[in-house]
Amino acid sequence: MTKLLRTKTHSKILFIFAKLNPRIHRVQGMDEVLASLYYVFKTDIYEVLCMKVFGASWKQWCS
Repeated sequence: MTKLLRTKTHSKILFIFAKLNPRIHRVQGMDEVLASLYYVFKTDIYEVLCMKVFGASWKQWCS
């Protein structure tokens, strides 16, 4: 994922959070928390392990 797409995704998530929680608004540090959560949910450990074990042909074996 490109940095621009990741930035747009983070902005959209923070915007939706602000709209759904008008009393909280946006506070300093939310983007750091979001970045950590985004990385955890976006990283699929199964795919990472398959890439390490099977190399270039990992999609063939781990589908």
